[in-house]
Amino acid sequence: MTRVQFIALLCLVVAVCMQIAVNFANDYSDGIRGSDRDRGGAERQSGKPTRLVASGVSPRHVLFAAACSAAIACVCGIVVAVSVHQYWLIVVGAVALLAGWLYTGGKHPYGYSGWGELSAAVFFGPVATLGTQYAVYHSLDDFSGLGNQTASYVSPISAGIGDIIAQGMSGIDLLGILLSMCVGINTAIIMLVNNIRDIEDDIPSGKRTLAVRLGRKNAELIMEAGAVLEVSLSVAVLSLVLRSHILPQVQVWAVVMLWIAHILMLVMVLKAVLFEDYRKALSLAGMNSLFAVMYVVVGSLW
Repeated sequence: MTRVQFIALLCLVVAVCMQIAVNFANDYSDGIRGSDRDRGGAERQSGKPTRLVASGVSPRHVLFAAACSAAIACVCGIVVAVSVHQYWLIVVGAVALLAGWLYTGGKHPYGYSGWGELSAAVFFGPVATLGTQYAVYHSLDDFSGLGNQTASYVSPISAGIGDIIAQGMSGIDLLGILLSMCVGINTAIIMLVNNIRDIEDDIPSGKRTLAVRLGRKNAELIMEAGAVLEVSLSVAVLSLVLRSHILPQVQVWAVVMLWIAHILMLVMVLKAVLFEDYRKALSLAGMNSLFAVMYVVVGSLW
């Protein structure tokens, strides 16, 4: 395993374990607050995923599972930061961990005030995606502050922000920024679908999510606007992927077909929400996050 692959693998572990930790922490916090009192039964009966604390699992055990997952993420994140000599990434990780806990934990959880979707879009989009890109670029043995050298190379000393982004001088390029926004928006859509489904349960428990504050119709309009924005950004991403390299025709077709599948899946999410099939909508939205990056990965193989 090369150094680059090792760093990429560690970043993957950090992302997965952070997600697991946040889910356990949310289950714990919602459970002890009583927000999930009707979520102990089977999903096929309630139409909503069973929560651990609500189903009788000890809150201490759930909190311990959250702590273990967070600890693994922290260790791997510290190894990444030390390996690429970018110690400020530790601070970013600490802020992300704190944001995950305060979503439903603490005295004033921001998830109960309508800020959950924005936080998810930021931390699971740009923070996670660009953080990984930055770490991987800085793990390259020949990294000298320039991601892609071109004939129109501009020195980092005299470069403006546009040149720095376009040429990847910081380890982050325009493709990464646009793709991170697509991932972030789709993550917010997943959370919004979840909160639209739970409006009736959240109101009596005092959980003022964005869906509760806006109402079902307005929340659906926000979700549709987010989908339109994601499609617009994905067009720009597709354009950059196809222009970045001279690809064989079969590869171009593969990239385009995966992109079309990504768009169709997003449309299916909106349709499922319209018919209040939230279980299907959440499943499709989760898969769409994978399709949102697959055509970029396939387009980068040459």
